[in-house]
Amino acid sequence: DLADGPEEEGGRGSAAEDPEVPGEQRRMPVLPVRGDMAVLSDARFAVDTSTGRLALTETEAYAGERVRRLVPDMKVLARRWARRQSRDELLADLRAQHVDIDAVRERFPEGTDDLDVLLQLAWNVETPTRSERVRRVREQRSEELQAMAEGARRVLEGLLDRYVDYGLDDITSPQVLTMEPLSRIGSAVEIAQSFGGAEQWHAAEERLVEWLYSA
Repeated sequence: DLADGPEEEGGRGSAAEDPEVPGEQRRMPVLPVRGDMAVLSDARFAVDTSTGRLALTETEAYAGERVRRLVPDMKVLARRWARRQSRDELLADLRAQHVDIDAVRERFPEGTDDLDVLLQLAWNVETPTRSERVRRVREQRSEELQAMAEGARRVLEGLLDRYVDYGLDDITSPQVLTMEPLSRIGSAVEIAQSFGGAEQWHAAEERLVEWLYSA
């Protein structure tokens, strides 16, 4: 009796093997057609605000729509991203909307900043690499950098180099002062003194991040 026998290989299996999580919208693969190619992509069900019904939406489109809902303006998004507190708040809001930036980042070229991932998803704008952002900062802020004391300038140049390789979280971490090339410049106290004190050092670090996201 097939009803009493084990499920054949390739069968659906029991409901216990594939539990539904209350309140969670299942992700599933779809095949959007692009030209004469079919590309496997992630998708999810989301509420269509025009009809109130669930609609199957590609992950990128869903993420972009959620970004625009949270921050309707690109410049405002860049300003919020430049500040740690508002950046953390935005990331928390995105997670609450089931937007996984780690997952969508994998679809972008290596070296793309998370802000540029969000800008591309939400407004389909050009996504510069981190090295391109640094090149722009060095061109646009050349006079400010050259006007600094040598020690302070070396610190900011070192932060720019590390940003290219490791990104924003790295250069805003307190541990960055113990890593190359900053560790060769001096101790944390000596680095702060090169800017005139701890308060001035933190202000310079914040200003550098603002330069990066206005470039």
